[in-house]
Amino acid sequence: MPTMLPSRVPQVPAKRAPQRHEPAAEHIDIWAVCVGLAATSLAGFIYFSSGDQIGATLILVLAAVVVLAMLRASTDAQSEH
Repeated sequence: MPTMLPSRVPQVPAKRAPQRHEPAAEHIDIWAVCVGLAATSLAGFIYFSSGDQIGATLILVLAAVVVLAMLRASTDAQSEH
């Protein structure tokens, strides 16, 4: 005895909202945290291995300058669009 399948009405797919395209620097905050952690570990290694306070401070300051420059560049790029 064959089984009859229920008849289905084809559904129209729902329209998707247009996707916003983010600029190329969409995960810049994660990148900044990674650079900060790497600089902190490198500065700690320099400070505790040789006691060089100036070298450790220089590493941290230069990492902060790099992060600041990248964050500023990403906000400038977002404000242009």
